[in-house]
Amino acid sequence: MKPDTCRVVLALCIVLIVAGCNEVGKPAMLPVPAPSLDGLHPHIADHVQAQRERLSDVALRDMDSQEIASAYGAAGQVYNTYGFLDAAEACYLNAQRTGTDDYRWSYYLGQIYREQGQTGAAIRQFQNALQINGDDVPTALSLARLLRETDRAREAAAVLGKILATEPHHAYANYILGQIQLDAGHSATAVQSLQTTLAAQPDATRVHYLLAAAYRDIGDTRRAQIHLRLRGDGQVTYADPLISELTGINRGVQQILEAGTAAFRRGDLISAEKLFRKAITVDPDHSGTDYPGDSALLAEAHHALGLVLVRQGKAKEAEAHYREALRYKPQFVAAHYDIARLQDTVGDNEDAIHHYERVVAIEQRYRDALFRLATGLERTGRCEQALGYLEQMLERYPDNKPAKELQSRCLVARGHKGDH
Repeated sequence: MKPDTCRVVLALCIVLIVAGCNEVGKPAMLPVPAPSLDGLHPHIADHVQAQRERLSDVALRDMDSQEIASAYGAAGQVYNTYGFLDAAEACYLNAQRTGTDDYRWSYYLGQIYREQGQTGAAIRQFQNALQINGDDVPTALSLARLLRETDRAREAAAVLGKILATEPHHAYANYILGQIQLDAGHSATAVQSLQTTLAAQPDATRVHYLLAAAYRDIGDTRRAQIHLRLRGDGQVTYADPLISELTGINRGVQQILEAGTAAFRRGDLISAEKLFRKAITVDPDHSGTDYPGDSALLAEAHHALGLVLVRQGKAKEAEAHYREALRYKPQFVAAHYDIARLQDTVGDNEDAIHHYERVVAIEQRYRDALFRLATGLERTGRCEQALGYLEQMLERYPDNKPAKELQSRCLVARGHKGDH
């Protein structure tokens, strides 16, 4: 080969190598989207900004692969915690690009892809995590659940078999296995698996529904009826240290609420729901955070979760959280009002009236509550009471046309009643 040709080839090789690296020995990294800090609590904004600055240092400092992976992985955990999933994904992928064997980044990516409905990508990440750490039970459970949901029952059962070989009474592994057996028509073996789950977690009342189906299939209608009566919403759970690690990053109920509110405002209901559910799990007396999870904050968290659930069409569950908010803060005007609105929609006039009355007793200038309370009273034939509240309202808002019209109807109804 001629010297000039050799030099051209060598130069091309150097270009190709540099194109794949930021610096010699460093793999090219994906750009990390910068989360908007608008509307965030100052403590959250500081936390996120600190990660931005740390990632900027990665490109400037002489760091080995392990240090680079740790920097991106830690940033990913912070972004993940606060619901900035695009930024978290980029960080975890960059941590993987270093070539270090840390199954956490694959696991977190799997969870992100699962939440986003990218089932195939989630399965691949969970499989990758198990190649690195084959003994991690939460990863195996996550993989088995997705395999079952994508009609790959045989593979799911194989994954569960490895868990049950060492932990035969594992509640969640038996729960998934029981569903696989029920799907396949093996109802008798499903009963055994699901009974094992229930023995390990008696509060997992959701299992009763599956047991009822299994007993019905094998012709035991008596036991089927018993389990139908016992069914509830109690979930089967399992310890997940990596998800707990994410939870531990957040520094108090108030910060979680702010992050959830920011997600809600940008229309990310899934992240908002997760954050608000996280907030309500903080013990009100032993939160151990910068902002203790006192009663008022927990009331706010339950109410905020209720708002998300209403947007998702889950009115009954939302109502339960509104009522739980009142348990922590009995004078919580917004919770009383939102319960009343829900009761209006289902036609429970008495409960709606009760909560509207609580609202106006606490905040007498709440115009909408006054009008809705008067409307409910008029609808149920209590025009005298309605007129009293309408007088309060028109005293403050004399030009309110709907209130004047309702007042006229009540006066007419009272007149008719007097004629009799």
